[in-house]
Amino acid sequence: MDEEERKMLRDVHDALFAVPIGSPSDREPLIIRANAALDKLDRGSWTVRTLIWLLPVLAGLGIAFKEITGWIK
Repeated sequence: MDEEERKMLRDVHDALFAVPIGSPSDREPLIIRANAALDKLDRGSWTVRTLIWLLPVLAGLGIAFKEITGWIK
């Protein structure tokens, strides 16, 4: 690895793991913020999957309940 490649590697490392100069004191490195965004995306996709599964199940239970109460009357 030559010096130019080492400099590029340091620049990438600094971009991911260092807080930019002049940022607020509570600012986190880019890699931590990216991981948080991916966690939120994972949670959101599970929520959507649950809703897509749950809505037809609830509708089916409602229809079944209505049919059964119709038979009993």
